[in-house]
Amino acid sequence: MEHNTLFKLIYTFILGVILALFLGVGVAAFYEPPQAPEYPMMTSVYKEGQSQSEAELKKQEKFDKDSKAYEEVRQVYERNVSVVLLVLAIFTIAIGLIFARQIGFLSDGILLGGLFTLVHALIRGFAADDSKYLFAAASVAVIVVLYLGYRRFGSTLDVPKKSKK
Repeated sequence: MEHNTLFKLIYTFILGVILALFLGVGVAAFYEPPQAPEYPMMTSVYKEGQSQSEAELKKQEKFDKDSKAYEEVRQVYERNVSVVLLVLAIFTIAIGLIFARQIGFLSDGILLGGLFTLVHALIRGFAADDSKYLFAAASVAVIVVLYLGYRRFGSTLDVPKKSKK
């Protein structure tokens, strides 16, 4: 493999990784996650056989209730982040495909960044703990990847023609 070709390959991979990081960090910067409740500090030290005080039990119950509410909000947040990343991934892949002829090997890095962002969106979809949403997101991912593969690699394949006898 020629030195210049190897450098282009490495550059394309690094561009893809950095683009995916840029999009992921950008979403995190402008759409902040919900804050987790703080675990209550216990004020007394218990000896074996000694029970907790009523106030500390209430603190624990409040923390448990706040944790459950936080988990529900976090799941919605993860789904929303996944949707945003999915849209950004599709947009990025579209840019890579549209400008493939004009920007040459840079488009490969942009396409790779879009694919990495697509994977990131699916991972965030898992955190949403919603199987119907995850199925929809995975369906979109499959369609996008199949279309990308066809546009990038499949449309240049030679299809055998029927011979006339």
